[in-house]
Amino acid sequence: MGENNIAHAILSDALAEAIGERKVKLAVFLTFEFDPSFFEEDILPNLFDQSFSHIPTLKLVSLEEALRHTQDVAVYYDRRGLSDHGTARLDYRRIPLSRSTGYFHPKNIFLLLENEEDDDKWESLLVVTSSANLTRNGWWRNLEVADIQEVVYGEKSTLRSELLELISRVKAEDPTGDEHQALEAIRTFLRKDTEEPSRGKKHGRWLPQLYVGRESVPDFIGWFCKGEQLNLEIISPYFDVSPNSSTLKNLIEAMDPKEVRLFLPEEADGSVACSKEYFVAIQKMPRVKWGRLPEELLRTSTQANSKSERRFVHAKIYRLWNQEREILFIGSVNLTSPAHQLGRSGNFETGILVEPERSGRLTWWLTPIDEKTAPRFQPKDFEEADQKEFWEDCSIRYHWDSGKLEYFWDSEGSIKPKRAFVKSKGVTLFAIGPIRFDRWIDLDSEAASQMKTLLVSTSIVEVSVERHAEFRVLVREEGMALKPSILFSLTAEQILEYWSLLSPEQRESFLIAHIPQLGSKEFMGLVSGKQQQMETMFDKFAGIYHAFNRLEASVRDALQKGREADAEYRLLGEKYHSLPSLIRKVLDEPESDAVNQYVTLLCAKEVTKRIAMEFPDFQRKNRLRWKEVEGLLIRSEEIKTRFTFETPEERAKFLEWFERMFFLEVALPEADEDEE
Repeated sequence: MGENNIAHAILSDALAEAIGERKVKLAVFLTFEFDPSFFEEDILPNLFDQSFSHIPTLKLVSLEEALRHTQDVAVYYDRRGLSDHGTARLDYRRIPLSRSTGYFHPKNIFLLLENEEDDDKWESLLVVTSSANLTRNGWWRNLEVADIQEVVYGEKSTLRSELLELISRVKAEDPTGDEHQALEAIRTFLRKDTEEPSRGKKHGRWLPQLYVGRESVPDFIGWFCKGEQLNLEIISPYFDVSPNSSTLKNLIEAMDPKEVRLFLPEEADGSVACSKEYFVAIQKMPRVKWGRLPEELLRTSTQANSKSERRFVHAKIYRLWNQEREILFIGSVNLTSPAHQLGRSGNFETGILVEPERSGRLTWWLTPIDEKTAPRFQPKDFEEADQKEFWEDCSIRYHWDSGKLEYFWDSEGSIKPKRAFVKSKGVTLFAIGPIRFDRWIDLDSEAASQMKTLLVSTSIVEVSVERHAEFRVLVREEGMALKPSILFSLTAEQILEYWSLLSPEQRESFLIAHIPQLGSKEFMGLVSGKQQQMETMFDKFAGIYHAFNRLEASVRDALQKGREADAEYRLLGEKYHSLPSLIRKVLDEPESDAVNQYVTLLCAKEVTKRIAMEFPDFQRKNRLRWKEVEGLLIRSEEIKTRFTFETPEERAKFLEWFERMFFLEVALPEADEDEE
């Protein structure tokens, strides 16, 4: 923060810069509003140090693969904040939450990073505390605020104890009793280093302090400014409905500021987004004035001269300052009673208190309002006012690995219905009833079949209950390695070629050339250079061996690093480039070269055999799917009958010898030291 200046940056750029070239091992997002499509296409790419195509379908295919290199990604959102736009298509956990006392309202990102320098490797946790929801408005259109901190393994951090409590609180919000693998992995990381300094200072400045609801907001902020005469500025787009609200009074009482300026939220047409009564009540308070942010901060860069293009201020900032210091409390907390209460009541909120290093002369951000004429009032009572009035704690989950469909209905909802109907675009798919509460309940096979068909195109359904309005549910999907691929299928030759490619850029170029939807001339121009023309099975055996070597290496690397989902996708999944897809393509192409088909299937047998021996726990965990793959490989006997020999006996004898030699372990000769 400089004199008369508010530092600002694009959130996605700041996040990408904080990650750098480091690998994201896992990610957890907390949000009130959730737009799955925007999250997938425009937020997830920031986690990976690679470029993605601007073509949405191709971007999703590339992201589908990139996600397999993470251990887990999870999004926790308020079920009433589910966007009406788009759907979820990628493999990450989406967990709806709700509170009987208010809203699940935090906006946080937690990224567990893998650091590497020379021979040293260590983990660190990136902690983002923000006012931005996972929506287009939150990341692109609104004026938001965010803070990024990093907890490094082996170093002290004032964030550890609050982060551990936050993990416990988030888990407690989910009544289903499901596992929360990403949160538990973060908990494990935080517990590696038990040294935790209490609230303290460094070089005279407060160290960062995370707010997770242990106390009320006034008590939390007030603790850090006791005995100091500081000015208070508040930026909040929403206030309590009642003009006699005690929220601001309690804050002033806890901090005893010298002077207070409160941001006046205004719409693009100049109207004020609060009631006239509240506006007047604030004007009458001693030492309190309404204020405005600098106009240049509110306008978009492309429409700087247009008043109609002003950004909506969604930031929540409590700024305490004088000429000696500046303390900022930022996050999800509006100036409302539900936001300021203890964590056990009201909303679920988070924030962070930081004291940046002072730079230059400090001054007010807000300019006091001195108009003589009263503004026009267009009250917008609270942030959640636009959300659906009716909702139920209903979760639906489909398992791609077992074909099982189930629901969970929390008995703490607003009503206890006897029966419900699940619909898509107004068409009833199946009924739920009689409804049983507080545990996962299996639905019948017909309902599961309907859901399996629907999930290929959308993951959002509508649920209607008796005489109440419908509410939307984002279906939770498990075992997505077995979900049909987003786009298309490849030939056996193309799958092997795809396996052999090394970089994301090479794979993207390959996909552009082979996705049927992108075969038009305008898209083909995106491929740099001419695609190399391969011989059948691209250079015969060498290409096959190289491709399987790449597959085995990637599966082994995934299992060694705990990315079982990635290994499952590649070795057992139903995607366009998985091993079962390759085997089926080989078996279903009777006109192809029988020798190439035979060698390909022998390589598949060898890879599955070696992985099973080296990672027996992985094989046991996926034993049913493993048997299906082995069953496919048994069909390789069909190809043997296509080889021509003088007698069947001679054919059997030759192939028995060939397979014995093919699977023979051959040790490489040790290099002579003098020859090195």
